[in-house]
Amino acid sequence: MKNERKLIQKWNHLKREIRLHPLLAYRLGIHINDLQKYFETTPPDAEILRIEKVIFEDRAYKTLRIRDELKKLIGYREVPNFASRIGISDTKLRAIMEGKDMSPSYEIINKIEIYLHAITGFTISIENNNSETYIDQELDRLSNQTVDIGLALISYKRDIKELRKPRELFYADNKIMTTAGLLIEKLENLKETFIDNPDLK
Repeated sequence: MKNERKLIQKWNHLKREIRLHPLLAYRLGIHINDLQKYFETTPPDAEILRIEKVIFEDRAYKTLRIRDELKKLIGYREVPNFASRIGISDTKLRAIMEGKDMSPSYEIINKIEIYLHAITGFTISIENNNSETYIDQELDRLSNQTVDIGLALISYKRDIKELRKPRELFYADNKIMTTAGLLIEKLENLKETFIDNPDLK
């Protein structure tokens, strides 16, 4: 009974993967009529295990492809920066590159494939249907980033005008500073965050 419950849970997960990536049905060699029947009921135990094995091997093959490409492109210290751009954790990206994660989810694989395609022309898997979603997300991110930069520049300009006002002496961090000194320090921080930041270029 326990094993039967585990198999049903396993099938529910696999069924979700197939729904999200319909072309997987062809790779699995499942006829459309059989697939419809499986979705309405539950396939035999041996078929569930076969489908799980094929999907695992497919993800492992795709992971090997992207790992080989990632190693050409990314150095060890660059992992956090690239992971942020791809939209995954640096721990996950490092695990894939080091061969510790041999079969990550299709969601992770799809994101990496799309990023590599944009950078190197890497061939995207035919089952990867996330390209449009990813592009929409990137456009939203860039739009929000542009707004942040615009607001920062407005603040930057306003603070520069403040420098023209009478300077006052005051104590800060056990040292005497002027209002001008404090503003210059603030402007430098803004410049580092929004102008000199390589991720914004």
